[in-house]
Amino acid sequence: MAQPTRLLVLQRPDQPLETVCARLREWGCEPVSCDSYQGAAAALAADGADLVLIDAWIEDCRDGCYRRVV
Repeated sequence: MAQPTRLLVLQRPDQPLETVCARLREWGCEPVSCDSYQGAAAALAADGADLVLIDAWIEDCRDGCYRRVV
């Protein structure tokens, strides 16, 4: 059996993540939810990810979160 796709989901704290993560689990993915750049960076450093989904309006990423996470 293949390993599940590990997805790091970076979403604003005021936006619920559980619905998105539940759907990703239904699709056979392993979602890791984060609500800050620091949390995402720590999760990537610890276990990596196959794909990173970033909310464009995350507060601490307005100056280039994509460049910092990737």
